[in-house]
Amino acid sequence: MESEIMAHVFCWDVKQYFLPSARELIRLAGLCKAPVIQQISGTMSGSTTIISFDEKDRFKDVFEAA
Repeated sequence: MESEIMAHVFCWDVKQYFLPSARELIRLAGLCKAPVIQQISGTMSGSTTIISFDEKDRFKDVFEAA
């Protein structure tokens, strides 16, 4: 009986520590990915304009710099 109580206490402590840490890591991962995703979606939506004005090399340089 005591071992079950100790196991529950241990699991509760791990959960209390892990959940905030996991949420923070997910938030940071989202922040890191945001500029790249924004650049890709902007390029995809304007791809016909980029191709028509022959600006492919410039957008490639901008993407690689980001």
